[in-house]
Amino acid sequence: MSMKLERYYLVRRDHREFIGPMLIDEFKLRLERMDFGLQDELSGHCGPWVVLDHKDDVTKHYPDVASALGESLSLSWREATGHARVISRQDSRRDRKKSKPAKQAHAESRNGFNDFLNEQKKKSRRMQFAAVGIVLIALAAAYWMLSRKDEVPIAAEYSALIGKPDPSDFLNAMGMKVIPYPQKYLKTAKHQSQWLPLFRMYAFYTTGSIEGVSQKLLKGDQPASAPIDCSVETWKQKWRENASQLAPFIQGKALNKNQWTKILSLDPNWVRRRPAKGWVKPRNFFEGCLLTASVAIRSISGDPQFGVDSKDVMTEDLVSLVARRLQHQLEVLANGRTVSSMDRSSMLGQMTCLESAASLQDLDSCRSASEFALRPLMDEKYALALVRIATLQQQGNVDPRIVAQIPGSLIKISGEDLMSRIDITPEYRLLGYLTNGGSIEQALNKVDQEYSDVKFR
Repeated sequence: MSMKLERYYLVRRDHREFIGPMLIDEFKLRLERMDFGLQDELSGHCGPWVVLDHKDDVTKHYPDVASALGESLSLSWREATGHARVISRQDSRRDRKKSKPAKQAHAESRNGFNDFLNEQKKKSRRMQFAAVGIVLIALAAAYWMLSRKDEVPIAAEYSALIGKPDPSDFLNAMGMKVIPYPQKYLKTAKHQSQWLPLFRMYAFYTTGSIEGVSQKLLKGDQPASAPIDCSVETWKQKWRENASQLAPFIQGKALNKNQWTKILSLDPNWVRRRPAKGWVKPRNFFEGCLLTASVAIRSISGDPQFGVDSKDVMTEDLVSLVARRLQHQLEVLANGRTVSSMDRSSMLGQMTCLESAASLQDLDSCRSASEFALRPLMDEKYALALVRIATLQQQGNVDPRIVAQIPGSLIKISGEDLMSRIDITPEYRLLGYLTNGGSIEQALNKVDQEYSDVKFR
């Protein structure tokens, strides 16, 4: 599928304010409105920060921006901003001096030589004093550095902003003072323990990447089956590569496995149960992937030529289904429960229905005829839905009708997720404990003892 790669740009004003991300058309519009000027800095698609006034740098790293600036400005960039160098045209010729008598010239020469020697002695003494001063300053600096070698920059003021419903204050504060200097805050394990959760939040609430921070560090200790890179640009690239396989999956015609179908099949309740060490918001790497995938699909939806191609049977309706599916997954992560409003005729609609059912009756209404190749996925979704409905019951014995459904579901699943190969052993074990009835409290206590890092409640 032939589609134009859209690139996003971010403008940084005086290291205090960020404008963007924005596409090139919005960049032109904001430049015309004078939202920023050529003295400000620009970065895009994981590239370096460059000053807009530096024509060579902009042309080298962002040729499309250079082209836009060339179209917008009639004078050279530095002339337009008042930074053009003024070349002096003053006459540099020296006036010729009249020759002097020989005796006077000799006396002046001798006196000049003596003056020269005296001046050299003075310079030598000044240099000695300066050298001593430099040594003292270096010693003082070394002592100061040694006394502060274990000091970690304070992250409390940024951590306090995380709890706000709107992440804008946090993103702006981090973007101004911290993100431009990642190595300063992540240089040791002690620094990383405080700052890496904040860097991860900034990354996955924006573009999924930070210049100077590797994707391996952002990802952290995750299963080998987890995506290697969940940046927005990677999701858009995978869309172009997988669109022909994605359309039949959405329509319920084929069980194709690729990065997009795996993220769309991910059970948000599974993600909610797994808060990870080193993460705050998002709670783990998989939630971060859902956030950036949602940003990517919104940018795709805004450009009809990007997401729609008759050759690949990809239509605007299918793109919309993907966006709504991701929105459902994020709502479950935010609120715990959500009401499904998706059309159940699509694969995404059926999965969303199973994840939203509040009772066994609702669960049964979600099941409909599906292709033979897709039945293992739907059986797994049904079993995971039984786990969720059972855990909604806070105490007492589990509904016998739910217990009756468990043995048939257990033989159809394993301890590994069908699409993404993530570990669902805790959910599998919980269903096993419920097969004999008993209270949900007893079953959850057993699972908590075995898997203390998985939170069912």
